[in-house]
Amino acid sequence: MSMNTIDFPYFIERYISGEMNETEKIWFEKELEGNIDLRKEVELRKKTEDLLKRKDIISLRNKLSVIEKTREEKEHLRLPQTRLYLRFAAVITVMVIVGSVILLEERNLSASQIMKRYYT
Repeated sequence: MSMNTIDFPYFIERYISGEMNETEKIWFEKELEGNIDLRKEVELRKKTEDLLKRKDIISLRNKLSVIEKTREEKEHLRLPQTRLYLRFAAVITVMVIVGSVILLEERNLSASQIMKRYYT
């Protein structure tokens, strides 16, 4: 039987989907052994079937990728504002600490120390 007289696409689909009975399967596998073009066609169809099955997975990956890019963009926009708030908080904290040290230092002076320091 040659490839021109047999409807191989029909048999390829039945072979890949597992719909062949045992006799058809034996015949088709013998055809595969002697026909390189038929083997290539079967492999191509199997790969195509696998890719179509993975279509949902690929779609999910693409959606997750878009979500991650959106999250990164939002995070990138939020970082400068957060850094600005941290700078203000750091400056205020330093000012409070310095002011507290100065005030506490002034309270611990005795009367004679105050006289020496401020009386000329």
